[in-house]
This record gives sequence, structure tokens and C-alpha cells, in this order.
Amino acid sequence: MSKSTFLAVVLLMSAAALASSLIVADHVFVRAPHNADEFSYLFQAYNFAEGRISRPFPPNYQAFYDSNCMVILNRDAGWLSRYPFGHPLFLLAGLVLGDPYLASALAAGLSVLAVCLTGRLLGGYVAGIAAGLLLLISPFRLFYGGTLLSHTSGLLKVSVMLLAYAHWRLKNRHIFAVLAGLAWAWYFNNRTYTAALIALPFAWDTITLVWRERTRRRLAGAGWFAASSLSGVVLLMIYNQLAVGSFTTMTYLFYTPTEALGFGLRHYGRIDHTPQRGLAILLSHIVSLNVWLWGFPGSLIVWTGLLLVGWRRHWSRLCLGAIIFVCLGYVYFWYAGAVDAGPAYYYETLPFLALGAAFGAARILERFGWKACCAGLAVAVAFGAALVARAGAEFRGRYLPRGRLLRAVEGAPAKSLIYIDPANNVEAHRDGYRMIYNPRGLDGDSVVAYWIPEAHRGMSGYFAGYTPFHLVTDDRGDCRLVPLAPDDTPLIIDFDPSRAHRYTGTNEDWSDRDRGLVRVAREGVHEPGLIFLGRRIFIAPGRYAVESDLLVEALAGDDPVAKIDVVADSGRVVLGTMKVTGGEGWRSVSLEFEATDFWMAEPRVRYYGRGSVALASLRLREL
Repeated sequence: MSKSTFLAVVLLMSAAALASSLIVADHVFVRAPHNADEFSYLFQAYNFAEGRISRPFPPNYQAFYDSNCMVILNRDAGWLSRYPFGHPLFLLAGLVLGDPYLASALAAGLSVLAVCLTGRLLGGYVAGIAAGLLLLISPFRLFYGGTLLSHTSGLLKVSVMLLAYAHWRLKNRHIFAVLAGLAWAWYFNNRTYTAALIALPFAWDTITLVWRERTRRRLAGAGWFAASSLSGVVLLMIYNQLAVGSFTTMTYLFYTPTEALGFGLRHYGRIDHTPQRGLAILLSHIVSLNVWLWGFPGSLIVWTGLLLVGWRRHWSRLCLGAIIFVCLGYVYFWYAGAVDAGPAYYYETLPFLALGAAFGAARILERFGWKACCAGLAVAVAFGAALVARAGAEFRGRYLPRGRLLRAVEGAPAKSLIYIDPANNVEAHRDGYRMIYNPRGLDGDSVVAYWIPEAHRGMSGYFAGYTPFHLVTDDRGDCRLVPLAPDDTPLIIDFDPSRAHRYTGTNEDWSDRDRGLVRVAREGVHEPGLIFLGRRIFIAPGRYAVESDLLVEALAGDDPVAKIDVVADSGRVVLGTMKVTGGEGWRSVSLEFEATDFWMAEPRVRYYGRGSVALASLRLREL
């Protein structure tokens, strides 16, 4: 095979990978998010496009936040992605080109190119084409390549790292050691844990190489490799400091410390991750990869056969080591990751899988000729095509409701305030998926928010120049924007004290006194503390009153038995306060206060530990 023929075939395969990623994005996932991670990456890409790391903390943050939204909403840190900067920075290139999905498609095409070149370098033209082709035809590669997930750019960075490392190892030129280190450094700021796992076999291979050759040039190259790699660690620490104010706090751990590696209670204490659970996830991932690698059951078995047939003592071992370290490493993480089209956490092992199998494919071609290899390839492609068609139709049906919702949002008039109620958009929000799409925060043409009825007055005041709409999905699945009529009715919110948070006190059934469940705190039984908190309402500037029915049993006097206050900004701003002194019998009390700004107001009731207090009702009323 001539060099020109090889390059023509390689460029054709790269173009096919690029085009197939765009086709999947358009016609399978209908440019709807695979999960909330994609929104988070895109959100941060827009932040970078505007020269910022975070946006200001939004008003009525409850309308823009969900525990699964994958963005940080913090008064001090602001509004930003919970992930490192590597992938959002890559998506920024797509934004500059006018389409973020183009970045993912470019990653797919360039990854195939890099894998082909690595195969050619290590095994000749046939191995190079085989490596690229085995990567290209993988349904695993295809479907995730049509998303905005960080695995897309991660695949490219690992492919480039492998190519540069192979050049350095074979040619002993420092520039390739630097390029390999920089590729890993960028990947470390993309998928930090996977990068650390992949680094282990490369670090060991470098150490043994230096020890075996013991030349100054090789030692210097290893130093350049290490130094350029460590630049990624330094950059990540600097980014952490700029983003969340701590060099050593990862943004995703700032989002929630319960996402940490290791065994024990994870994900807000809801998951008890054990070694047995981790191994069960590992097994399920291997079973999934056994189908999705090339689209037929037994794909991983065929790959193992190709690896053994083409075994090369050094490079096959390095590829296998990288794969094994990634697979075993994720036993230590509580979440299985996306598995719709194969185990997404293993996606960046694809260059190693393709290269390891390519050596065997080249040897089989040499032994049996083109006809036998083409027949085997045709069978594999046929099985893969059947899986792609079946899964593609299923994915399209699943993501079409989300796509329709997004198209309705994108088609809204400028300056629209669009309320979404997940209960009315079940298909778009199923499986616990909560979708709020504001890639430019509050600076976009329109603003999308969760529908919180009691906050509507405050939201309308804050977004005074916006036209409010409800986004409604009809029985046919079509989404439309329904104008929301103005509502000048004074705000009245009734709270049930028995359902509010508390630090002390208890609920008692006073049905025999026509009161139902009542929040009660008694001297000698309950410690001093808050007996009512955690009910926050977004309010506009104006005058308000907090009205409550209390039963206070204590000696009359000036010493307070309880205190009612209204706070904002997590208690840092006090809007109003009043003390409740001793006495006998039920009383109705009213705390009037004035809000001079838009606030997330929180009424609270504090018990001082003397006498007893029974809280039967509490209301926030606009005057």
C-alpha cells in the first residue's frame, strides 16, 4: 500500500466519523441533552465565551436549581459548572464555529485520524487502517460521539497522547514527550479520575524505559513528559482557586462532597457503595461492552482473540494495562455512569481497544488475505448496523420530547420568561431528569425557570420587561407557549408548621382541640432553637406581614419565650423581627416588615427554652 493511498483512506474514515457524529446528534438525539452533564458543560462554555468563570448568583435560585442539575449555585462561588474546565474549553471551539456539536464531531474525526497514525507507526499501513476502521464501526463510539459529553473530547486527547507517546518512545525526540504530556494534562482537566488511571501504566512504562536505556536523552525526555503532564495538575489547582476559592477543592466536590471516590455512603447518603456493589457494576459494564464494542454479543471475546493473535510484548501490554486500570478503577466510584450505548466511563479506552485488536487483524490479513478479512468485517458491520438501527430508533423516541421542548424554548420571542412544570412535561423530564435550559444564565434572549406558583409575583417583578409564558405539552406531545395572564392579587402563602423543618420541638396531634397537628416546644423537654424554618419564598419589594397563631404558656414578663423573624440571604439579612413574651392562652401575632429589594424570604420561629410554645399556623401576606 502506498503512502498516498493510506492517507486517502485515513482521511475518508476521519470524515466518516465526523459526519456520523453529526448525523447521530441531529437525527437520533435530536440535539437534546443525553443528561444534565451536557447542559453543565455547555453552560460553562458560554461562561468562557464571555470571559468569565462564573455568573452572578441568580435571584429565586430555586427556580433554576435541582439536585441533579450538575451546576453550582452558590452565593459566594456564583453560577458555574461543577466540572473542570477542559471539556467546556473544547466546546468553546464549537461555539466559535457556530455549533457546539461540531466540536464533538471534530473530536470523533480527529480521534480516528490519530488512532490510524498510531497504528501505522507501530504496525504499518494495514494495522493503521485496521485500528481506525475498528474504532469507526463501533456503535459505542458512534452514539456517544453524537453528544456533548466530555467523553467526546476525552477520546481525542487520549488518542493524541497515545500517538505522541509512541513517537517519543520510538524516536526519542523531546517534542513528542512534551506533546504527550500536554495531551494528558488537558485530559486531566477533562476527566480527572480516568486520566489518573490511564497515567499509571504510562508512568510505569516510562520508568522501566528510562531504567533500561539509562541515557541522558531518555531521562531528559521522561522529565519533559512528567513536567508537561504536571502542568495539568497545576492548572487544575489554579482553576479550583479561581472557581471555588480553594486550590485543593475540586469543583464537583464543592457541588457535593458526597460524590467522592471510595466506599461508604455516597450521593447525599442515599447510596451505600460497597466493594461488592462496585464489582457488580464492573461486571455489568463488561457485559455491556461485550455487545456495544462492535454491535454483537461476543464483541469483547473477539477483541480478546485479536489481541492475543497480534500480541506485541510491549504495546499490547500497555494497551491492556490502560484498559484494566480504568475498568478496575471505577469499582471505587459509586455511580455506574451512562450505560445507554455502552459503559461511558470506559469510552476513552477505545483507542487502546482499537489498537490492540488492529495488530491481530493485520496478522490475520497477512495470513488469510483480504477476502477472509472482508467477509469477517462485513458480518461485524451487519450486526453493528442492526444494533445501530434498533437503538437509534429507541433513542430518538426517548429524546424527541426533550427536543420538542427545546425547540419551543428556542423559538420563543425575545425577552420571554418561560415557566416549565415537570408534571406537565413528564416525557421530557422522566427518570428523574429535571431540565432547565439557560446556557447563558440570565443573559440569554429568554429565561427558563421552574414554575413555582407562590414565587410568580416576585419573578414577574424582577423580570419586569419579560413576557411570561407557560410551556405546555399537549396529548400529542407537541409543545407550545401559553401566555400567562397578569396577576395583581396580593401574595398570601399559608404554611403548615408541622411540615416545616425544625431544630427542636415536635409535632403533636391536637385534633381534640380543633387544631390538628401543631408544632410544640416545652421547657425541660426541648432545647432552645428554631421550631420553624426552611420555607423560602421569592418576594418583590413591598410591605408584608407574617401572621401566626401561638399558644404561649409561661409567666408574664419581659423575658422572651419565642422570637419570630424573617431573614434572607441564608440569614445574613434580617428583614424583620419581633419577640413573643410570656402570658397565657392563644394569641394571634403579626410581624410587619418592608422589603426594599428582591429577596428569598424565610420566616422563622425560635424557641428560647422557657415555658412552652405551640405554633398552629403561619402565613406570609402582602399588605
